Amino acid sequence: MPNAFFCYQAPEKCPPVSPAPVLKNGYVTFASFNNLAKIGEEVVKLWSDALKAVPDSRLLIQCLSLNDPPTRAHYEQLFAAHEIDTIRIEFSAAQDLGTYLSGHADVDIVLDTFPWNGHTVSCHALWMGVPVITLAGNRHSPRMGASILTNLDLINCIANSEPEFIAAALALS
Repeated sequence: MPNAFFCYQAPEKCPPVSPAPVLKNGYVTFASFNNLAKIGEEVVKLWSDALKAVPDSRLLIQCLSLNDPPTRAHYEQLFAAHEIDTIRIEFSAAQDLGTYLSGHADVDIVLDTFPWNGHTVSCHALWMGVPVITLAGNRHSPRMGASILTNLDLINCIANSEPEFIAAALALS
């Protein structure tokens, strides 16, 4: 990415890019591989709105902190407060790098966090052929996703507002 502020090198021994799982599942699978510290109540609300906009969609959240039952229960409650049935959400603990990368074969679209966007996890997802939708902010941390996506000419994945984020999720679905 010639106009990026960073360098990215894909991990060695990456699995091949897979077809979109919606083709076999019949529903869209969103995901986040970010640290839970980036997934606050505003993020949960926006992701809940995306799930509501895309019927039958699912959400995978994978993070080491989800090994803790009270933490998992807390996030289940946050989604339930936005009328999202926990059957639509899969909580998973972090995996080794190879399993994590292979897991992208089960994901159609990665939803970025805000106000601190993902960076390496976004690069990994894009390398594995999975689009990332980001909500751009007005400082460095909430513009990392926009920087990556702009460099890849994926501007349709950059939202400047919450309604644009939902529209992008719907359009990519």
